[in-house]
Order: sequence, then structure tokens, then C-alpha cells
Amino acid sequence: VYASASPNTAETFLQVARELGTKLARQNLITINGGGANGCMGALNRAVKDNDGKCLGVIHRMWVDGKLDANIDDMIIVGGDDLGDRKRILLQEADCLVALPGGLGTLDEILDALASVHTGLRGDLPICIINIDGYYDGLIMQLRRAESEKLLRESVDSMLFVAKSASDAISWCA
Repeated sequence: VYASASPNTAETFLQVARELGTKLARQNLITINGGGANGCMGALNRAVKDNDGKCLGVIHRMWVDGKLDANIDDMIIVGGDDLGDRKRILLQEADCLVALPGGLGTLDEILDALASVHTGLRGDLPICIINIDGYYDGLIMQLRRAESEKLLRESVDSMLFVAKSASDAISWCA
């Protein structure tokens, strides 16, 4: 799950993160994310643990300064001078990718995952974004523009599912 780590994340987004975490835990699915304690990540992780689920965090060492979420069962700490190793491990560990609202890191992760699917490196990876209150409308519009300009080899719909809720995302991923 890609998601915000900002303590300023809107309550509407946090609520959907909690719903997603609850549903993942109740289906005995391991939740993998960036390991942050704030924002949608923190809300997701708390909901997973409150429902006896399991969380794996993958975090860059520059963020290991007390921001680690105590609700994470296992933490992989990576180094490097960029986020490449972290993103690679997140993709390697994933059976399905779900994105909640987030900032530049989340957008980077979504586009990196889409590029991996588009190029065939992870052509089997289902990718879903939960478009709460139209948060991802601009991204979806840009991807559709790239498709209409024939800049994509595959259709947006074949690479990306746009969910309206946590339930919608879980049902599609299943």
C-alpha cells in the first residue's frame, strides 16, 4: 500500500486508510508499506494491528529517527542515495498494489509501478488507486492523455484500476 506519511493528512483520507487496514487484516493479508507512523500509513498500520493483522515496513534509513511505526511487525531498512532500493523491495514483495492519497513519494511510487507494468518488468502486478474525493483525477486525466496521444503501449484501464472505496479496492484485488 502506497500512502501519505504526513501528519497533516485529511481525516477523510485517514478514514479510508483505516477501512483498508481493517479489511486487509480480516482477510489475513500481509500489509506492506513504507513503515511510517503518520498519515494514511500510520492509520492503515494501526487498523491492521487493531484487527490482529501483520505489517511489513520498508523504509529508507534517513527516516529512521523515531518516526517508525510501532505497529510494524517486520521492518526492512534500506540505504542508498535515492529511493530506488526501497521502491524495488516494495514492488518485489507485492502481490497487488493499492495506493491511497499521498504526496510526491506516493506519486513517484505509483508511476514507478505503472512503468514497471508497462515495460513488462512486472506485467503481472495488479495496480489500484483509491480515488477519494477525486484526489487522483488529475493523474488519471494525464495518463488518459498519454494514452490518447498514443504514447502508451497498453491502455490505462489494462494497467490501473480506479477504486472509489476500500471495499471496491479489496474486491478488485481479490
